[in-house]
Amino acid sequence: MQHQAALAVAGDASAAVPDAWASLKADVTLFRADDTVKEALLALSGEEVGAADHLLCKHLMEEAARPIEEALRFSRTAGCAKAYHEAAMLKDEVYLYICICTATQEMKRADTLLERALYNAEDIDMDSVFMAIDAYRNSILLTRS
Repeated sequence: MQHQAALAVAGDASAAVPDAWASLKADVTLFRADDTVKEALLALSGEEVGAADHLLCKHLMEEAARPIEEALRFSRTAGCAKAYHEAAMLKDEVYLYICICTATQEMKRADTLLERALYNAEDIDMDSVFMAIDAYRNSILLTRS
């Protein structure tokens, strides 16, 4: 009888302990995603590559999204609230920088369209002007979200 009570207590205790394997996988995938995000921010700052590279930053941020989702899933399985919170914050940061990079690309595209419309022909190309205005609007919408 005491043996069964001890097993019942041990079973309850193991249910309260987070899954160590899932917790370890959450930490590793979160570390991998954080490393990719840091690399993307370096590309955005232009400290290592020269000029700021928004396209590379966006690509690396999108690459970091999958490990972040895995870290969220593993930390939820492990019951590790700290890792889940860190992964959720990193996910929000990645989304923000993807929007910033996309908005910057749209602004560059709009600048190119506007320059081409105003200076490459004798007459102003109004279609390109309107396309540039649309690209500026898209850029503004991306920064709002």
